[in-house]
Amino acid sequence: MSEFVEIELPYPPSVNHYWKHTKQGRHYISPKGKAYQSQVFVACLGHLPFQKPVAISVDVYLPDNRKRDLDNLWKVLLDSLVNAQIVADDCWQYLPKLSIEAKGIEKGGRIVVRMEECKNEQCIER
Repeated sequence: MSEFVEIELPYPPSVNHYWKHTKQGRHYISPKGKAYQSQVFVACLGHLPFQKPVAISVDVYLPDNRKRDLDNLWKVLLDSLVNAQIVADDCWQYLPKLSIEAKGIEKGGRIVVRMEECKNEQCIER
């Protein structure tokens, strides 16, 4: 069981590039989305899954100076962490504390994800 994990990941695809839809209304994860999930899976290898609720903080290094909605990062990132089986679920009971902060601009962008197990129903500030 992990208590604290920090991983560096590439900047995720936008939600619009992560999900695709057929004309019949079926939703599926795009090839870009599956590639990102694979990158997250590989980054999580060697870390034991969390057994208790987890606090997640993310430092974002944006790929360029365009206006972006940082909330859109959560869906792709959390789905990928669940897919990698490092967290059991992305519901609020398992992830009671989420924080995100834009740190600057870097070519290509990246994110640094810190996950810490909550102790005694309280999430510890780091």
